[in-house]
Amino acid sequence: MEINAEHIRGLKPVGDKLSFPIHWLSSHAYCEYQFFLQCIKGVETEPTTAMVEGIKEHKRLEDEFLEKAVPVDFDDALEISKSTTLVRRELRVRCGTHGIYGKIDEVQFTPTEIIVIDDKPGTRAWQSHQHQIYGYCLALKERIIAQDNRPIIAAMRELGTSNVYWRQQFNVVAESRIIDIVNRVHMQLAGNLPFQVNLNPNKCIACYLNTVCDRKQG
Repeated sequence: MEINAEHIRGLKPVGDKLSFPIHWLSSHAYCEYQFFLQCIKGVETEPTTAMVEGIKEHKRLEDEFLEKAVPVDFDDALEISKSTTLVRRELRVRCGTHGIYGKIDEVQFTPTEIIVIDDKPGTRAWQSHQHQIYGYCLALKERIIAQDNRPIIAAMRELGTSNVYWRQQFNVVAESRIIDIVNRVHMQLAGNLPFQVNLNPNKCIACYLNTVCDRKQG
């Protein structure tokens, strides 16, 4: 399949590599053909109620955080947090080595670890959500690895609450896994790999693109 990357909205150069948004990893894990339709072909549909409510809640949390936050330079935050916990929201990260970029919902810098938090509706750690948060961890690691060796923890929190329902260390296994997935996406963007079609009819029923998909099951 021939793909013209220049016309794909969201792709941009980071360093010497064309990079894609980290949140794409969630759609890609759910169904590679959904990812193709949404991110490559640019199919648009009306946002679902859950999407709209999610955007509103993320905005509320950011506004609430900014009311109390004291601006601190990123490098200063790393140093200060070695003795006291600091929190950053909507932290922009990018990884030129692997060609990804994005914005993390929240990062908690504690004296013993750095916790990357993704706010999600519900309390189930779907594989698609894991891929997304591991992508954030990969990008953050590249940003700090030269100056900090604290372990990076991936965590999911129920949106609008303090309930952290999933937490895993971003270890070498998780890193290797997400690098393989990121590389697969880049190969697909280059037209060197086909997009696999989901074979689970239940996923198709729940997919917000099921009314426009020409490969849906069932």
